[in-house]
Amino acid sequence: MCAVEGLSPTNLIQRLHVLLAHFDRVEACQWSPNGLGPYDPDGPCVSIEGLYQGHDVWLRFLAEPPADEEPGLRLSAGAPL
Repeated sequence: MCAVEGLSPTNLIQRLHVLLAHFDRVEACQWSPNGLGPYDPDGPCVSIEGLYQGHDVWLRFLAEPPADEEPGLRLSAGAPL
């Protein structure tokens, strides 16, 4: 189930292909229907690891926003966004 209304699995795959085309290199792209492990409170997600404009990145798109955050939350472990 996608949190965005009207986003079908086919549409999601098409959007992912467009996003992945912007990467210099994609090392992993995976759907985790149960989250990233038994203690992951965020639940199902798509995660992408790769190189973007010379920077190693890990993106995680949650099926639903965390209960204590608004949709569109961005976190950075490196330089400010």
